[in-house]
Amino acid sequence: SPPRPKSQSSGKPSEKLVLAQFTNSVPSIEMVIFCAVGGRLSVLGAVYGALLVNWAKTSFSEGFPELWLFGLGGLFIAVVMLFPNGLAGIWTEKVVPQLRALMASRRPETSANAEKEATS
Repeated sequence: SPPRPKSQSSGKPSEKLVLAQFTNSVPSIEMVIFCAVGGRLSVLGAVYGALLVNWAKTSFSEGFPELWLFGLGGLFIAVVMLFPNGLAGIWTEKVVPQLRALMASRRPETSANAEKEATS
């Protein structure tokens, strides 16, 4: 058989292969949304954001296949407007202080407080 020109594929996977789905901007935008939803305060927030965004993406794309990108954009806008620090920000600003207050109220009394009450 005659030799093939070098431009034709040899059937082996090419190291320079770029899939079309990764050449557009959607994956990059999704990663920004992961961090915005989860929060930029911690890596764990970004992981939770990725889980939530992928769940929302699946739900939107199954229910509204033509509109799922708009739903994802709406989620991004809502989180940025309502929760600027994302889910991690809600955790650190609202939940942690309440947990600390609850733990402080359940601590046993110190010996100084017990002595004051005994002398009163």
